[in-house]
Amino acid sequence: MKFIKLTALCFFVLFFLKVNSQSIAPPYIRCGYGSGCNYFNNSDLILNVPFYDPEEAFKDHKVTDWEQSHGSPGLYQFQASPQINFIYLAAFGGTGYGEGVATGIRNLTPGHRYALSFQRSVNSNPNTTPTSPTSLVHHFSVVLIHCADFTAFNKDVYNTPTVPAGAQIIHCESNLSTVGWQQVFECFTASSDYDVVWFYPQNDDATQSDIEVMQPELIDITSFDAGPDVCSPGANTIIGPSTSNCSVKNALFTWTGPNGQLISTSNNPPQTPINMQDPLNWGTWTLSMTVPGSIYSSCSGQCTIIDSIHAFNDRKGRPIVNWPDYICQLGSGVYVTSSIPAPYYEWQKRIGLVWTDLSAGYGPGYRSYFVSSAGTYRLIVGNGHTPGNCNYTSPQKTIGLKNCGPGPTHFIISPNPGHSMMNVRVDPNYASTTKIHAIKIIDRFDVVRMQYQYSGVQTSDLNITGLQTDVYTAQIYDGVQWTSMQFIKQ
Repeated sequence: MKFIKLTALCFFVLFFLKVNSQSIAPPYIRCGYGSGCNYFNNSDLILNVPFYDPEEAFKDHKVTDWEQSHGSPGLYQFQASPQINFIYLAAFGGTGYGEGVATGIRNLTPGHRYALSFQRSVNSNPNTTPTSPTSLVHHFSVVLIHCADFTAFNKDVYNTPTVPAGAQIIHCESNLSTVGWQQVFECFTASSDYDVVWFYPQNDDATQSDIEVMQPELIDITSFDAGPDVCSPGANTIIGPSTSNCSVKNALFTWTGPNGQLISTSNNPPQTPINMQDPLNWGTWTLSMTVPGSIYSSCSGQCTIIDSIHAFNDRKGRPIVNWPDYICQLGSGVYVTSSIPAPYYEWQKRIGLVWTDLSAGYGPGYRSYFVSSAGTYRLIVGNGHTPGNCNYTSPQKTIGLKNCGPGPTHFIISPNPGHSMMNVRVDPNYASTTKIHAIKIIDRFDVVRMQYQYSGVQTSDLNITGLQTDVYTAQIYDGVQWTSMQFIKQ
């Protein structure tokens, strides 16, 4: 039961009046204040006086940056080395009665993701004796509120204050009975710029039970970082960030490789070597942060804290481009294609002394480019998340202009791009002088994939279902010369 020894209290009051000339004046918690990873300014529950009554520590404002929200919560120590302070909160006396504490934090950013961690136990305070050591804690909540709402609380009663409108409950448990410390680790998205965190238990009847809390942590995980992409042929290539991520106690970092490899470490920053001479290690590596054995509540949820990098051997991913030596004067142009897929492509043409972007972007839609004029060209591919990471620049190619005779405009390919059937026909403007005598379909490696002979026709339907998605060349023979045209198989 909670009690106060009068003699100890008198001694404390005299000592306080004599030596504590630096006593804290209201407000007793600093809202919107703080720096560093942990948003709790006094996570270790450090006192601002050398002596105190454990049962009145928060009510008498002896725990820096913490204050009771209602009732008379206590502060106790494990009698071990090192000594660790923990909060003691009782729920007793009837429905809605109990004790709670709150602390000021720097303002959260709406829309950011945060991780909450703390140790909690039930009915296990070695310094007190609950009326029923096996009683359940019916409800336990951690709530984000604003400083103005907390200031309005009536803190001198045991009635639990009403949760303010606009508050966000980030932890909620019911019917707790676990004796022994467990770590809570859960994630949530802030819905407002809260600057106070409030802890309190509640019971649904007059039974008494208590909950203990220590080592609270609140970190922003929005910018959790796996580090830069890497391009290295080394057998001992280091992946991971060069600086530490914000983390919580007992955090474990795990790398998951492109082929299911798992590498775990408690080091922060979580750097690890991988063998980039092994092709199985080429690809995406994902870093996650977890707390093994931790629990979470339905009000926030299990944490998913991940970020990924790309890791490539720098001898991989150097594309060959099927540059033509020339384009035909009467032609519409030629499609050129990177020989390998990459996350990022940047097709450039030199204009004067300056390389100018013609087409740049992410994804397979930028793997090919239609060259429609003579000039000097090059391709930059990026194997990383962003341009500049793991880039490779192809050798430049000067493409000339040539009179090829009947050009691509003498024939029409449709649809282009095509999926299943493709029609090749003579342009009606040249129907009286041009016939189709042969067609070859050639892939980007100059392999003939399809070929047909004709006795001189105006049109031909080709089934291209068996071709892989890529850019191909259709060579069309008019009885005198071959004409090359590019098409895309979707």
